[in-house]
Amino acid sequence: MANAGPQRLISVTGRDYRYSVVFTVIFAVMSIGGTIWYQVPLTLDMSSPSVLLPFLCGPLTIVTGIMAFRGFLRQRKIGTPVLEYSPARLGGMFSGAVVLEKPVEVLGDFTIKLSCFAYGERDHNGDRSGLSTKAFWSDKMTVVSAAAQSSGRVNFTMKLPSGPQLPSKKRETYWQMDVSAPMRGVNFFARFSAIRFY
Repeated sequence: MANAGPQRLISVTGRDYRYSVVFTVIFAVMSIGGTIWYQVPLTLDMSSPSVLLPFLCGPLTIVTGIMAFRGFLRQRKIGTPVLEYSPARLGGMFSGAVVLEKPVEVLGDFTIKLSCFAYGERDHNGDRSGLSTKAFWSDKMTVVSAAAQSSGRVNFTMKLPSGPQLPSKKRETYWQMDVSAPMRGVNFFARFSAIRFY
C-alpha cells in the first residue's frame, strides 16, 4: 500500500478565518470607496447599477467581519488542531486522534462527524461537475471530553462504508471530518479536509 505511514492533516479552520478577514477588507474598501465616489461630487446617477455598491457591500462587510472575529477568537482559544490517523481501506476501520494544540475547557463531549461528498461524473471531455453540497454518506460518534482533555488527544475509531453505501466509481469522492464541542463564548470546531482512504 502506498503512503503506508501515519498521515497528518492540519485543521483548515484557521485558514478559513483568514479568508473571512480578506473578504471583510475587500467589502469594506468597496463600500467606503463607492460611498466617496458617489457622495463627494454630490452627483448620484440613480440609473447606474453601481449606485447599489455601498448598500450591498456594507452588510457584507458586517457579516464577514463577524465571521472573521469569531474565527479569530476560536483560533486564540484552540490553536490549530492536527489530525493523525493510520491509512485505512474503505469498508475497514478508521482510527486516529485529533491532537489539541492548546488545553481546552469544553462544556460537553466532543462530536466527530465524518462525511463523504461526491463530484459529478466526468463527461466525454474529461471534465467533471462541481462537488455536491449534500453529503453522500456521513456518520458521527461522541468522545468523552474528560479523557480528551487529560491526554490532549481526541481518540476515535469509526467504521468506513463500502460498496453500495458509496457513490459509483465513476464519481470522485471527497472526505471531510468535523470535530466540535461546546465551550464558553466560541465553541470548539475543527475541520479536516481531503482525507484519503484506499
